Amino acid sequence: MIRYIEFAHSKCTVDTTTVSDTTVTCVLDHDPTCGVHIPSLVAKYGLVNNDAGLVATTIECTATSMVPTTDLNLLGGDNLTLTGTNFPWNMASSTISIVLSDT
Repeated sequence: MIRYIEFAHSKCTVDTTTVSDTTVTCVLDHDPTCGVHIPSLVAKYGLVNNDAGLVATTIECTATSMVPTTDLNLLGGDNLTLTGTNFPWNMASSTISIVLSDT
Protein backbone atom coordinates (compact mmCIF):
# COMPACT_ATOMS: atom_id res chain seq x y z
CA MET A 1 0.00 0.00 0.00
CA ILE A 2 1.47 3.37 -1.08
CA ARG A 3 1.26 6.10 1.58
CA TYR A 4 2.69 8.86 -0.62
CA ILE A 5 5.14 9.72 -3.39
CA GLU A 6 7.22 12.88 -3.37
CA PHE A 7 9.30 14.43 -6.13
CA ALA A 8 11.00 17.84 -6.38
CA HIS A 9 9.57 18.98 -3.03
CA SER A 10 5.99 18.17 -4.05
CA LYS A 11 3.65 15.38 -3.07
CA CYS A 12 2.34 13.41 -6.00
CA THR A 13 -1.27 12.23 -6.30
CA VAL A 14 -1.22 8.55 -7.30
CA ASP A 15 -3.38 7.31 -10.15
CA THR A 16 -4.50 4.04 -8.54
CA THR A 17 -5.39 2.53 -11.92
CA THR A 18 -1.69 2.54 -12.88
CA VAL A 19 -0.27 0.77 -9.81
CA SER A 20 1.40 -2.56 -10.54
CA ASP A 21 4.36 -4.47 -9.09
CA THR A 22 6.77 -2.38 -11.19
CA THR A 23 4.95 0.81 -12.20
CA VAL A 24 3.06 3.71 -10.70
CA THR A 25 1.96 7.00 -12.24
CA CYS A 26 1.20 10.15 -10.30
CA VAL A 27 0.57 13.87 -10.84
CA LEU A 28 2.52 16.49 -8.87
CA ASP A 29 0.35 18.53 -6.49
CA HIS A 30 2.59 21.60 -7.03
CA ASP A 31 5.05 22.72 -9.69
CA PRO A 32 8.42 21.01 -9.20
CA THR A 33 11.13 22.92 -7.35
CA CYS A 34 14.45 23.39 -9.13
CA GLY A 35 17.36 21.20 -8.09
CA VAL A 36 18.50 17.62 -8.58
CA HIS A 37 15.79 15.16 -7.55
CA ILE A 38 14.98 11.47 -7.27
CA PRO A 39 11.42 10.39 -6.41
CA SER A 40 10.65 9.00 -2.95
CA LEU A 41 7.97 6.37 -2.49
CA VAL A 42 6.77 5.69 1.05
CA ALA A 43 4.67 2.59 1.60
CA LYS A 44 2.86 1.27 4.65
CA TYR A 45 6.12 0.01 6.18
CA GLY A 46 8.40 2.90 5.19
CA LEU A 47 10.59 4.21 2.38
CA VAL A 48 10.89 1.91 -0.65
CA ASN A 49 14.40 1.74 -2.13
CA ASN A 50 14.75 3.01 -5.68
CA ASP A 51 16.26 0.87 -8.41
CA ALA A 52 20.05 1.31 -8.46
CA GLY A 53 19.86 2.44 -12.10
CA LEU A 54 17.50 5.32 -11.40
CA VAL A 55 19.09 8.61 -12.51
CA ALA A 56 18.35 11.90 -10.77
CA THR A 57 16.42 14.54 -12.73
CA THR A 58 17.73 18.11 -12.84
CA ILE A 59 15.08 20.81 -12.84
CA GLU A 60 16.28 24.30 -13.68
CA CYS A 61 15.01 27.59 -12.24
CA THR A 62 14.39 30.37 -14.70
CA ALA A 63 14.25 34.02 -13.66
CA THR A 64 12.31 36.08 -16.18
CA SER A 65 12.31 39.45 -14.40
CA MET A 66 13.51 41.31 -11.33
CA VAL A 67 12.22 44.57 -9.86
CA PRO A 68 13.56 47.08 -9.10
CA THR A 69 16.52 47.16 -11.50
CA THR A 70 17.63 50.75 -10.95
CA ASP A 71 18.41 53.04 -8.03
CA LEU A 72 19.63 50.13 -5.88
CA ASN A 73 21.44 50.83 -2.62
CA LEU A 74 25.10 49.84 -3.07
CA LEU A 75 25.25 48.88 0.61
CA GLY A 76 22.30 46.49 0.25
CA GLY A 77 18.96 46.46 1.96
CA ASP A 78 16.82 46.62 -1.18
CA ASN A 79 13.95 44.18 -1.52
CA LEU A 80 14.13 42.54 -4.95
CA THR A 81 11.19 40.66 -6.44
CA LEU A 82 12.13 37.84 -8.82
CA THR A 83 9.61 36.31 -11.20
CA GLY A 84 10.21 33.03 -12.99
CA THR A 85 9.60 29.30 -13.00
CA ASN A 86 10.30 26.39 -10.66
CA PHE A 87 11.14 28.54 -7.64
CA PRO A 88 10.27 26.88 -4.30
CA TRP A 89 6.57 27.13 -3.45
CA ASN A 90 7.21 26.23 0.21
CA MET A 91 9.68 28.71 1.65
CA ALA A 92 9.64 27.08 5.12
CA SER A 93 11.48 24.01 3.77
CA SER A 94 13.69 25.75 1.20
CA THR A 95 17.02 27.54 1.18
CA ILE A 96 17.58 30.05 -1.59
CA SER A 97 20.93 31.49 -2.60
CA ILE A 98 21.17 34.18 -5.25
CA VAL A 99 24.46 35.49 -6.61
CA LEU A 100 24.53 38.63 -8.74
CA SER A 101 27.60 38.83 -10.95
CA ASP A 102 27.15 42.40 -12.23
CA THR A 103 29.33 44.40 -9.84
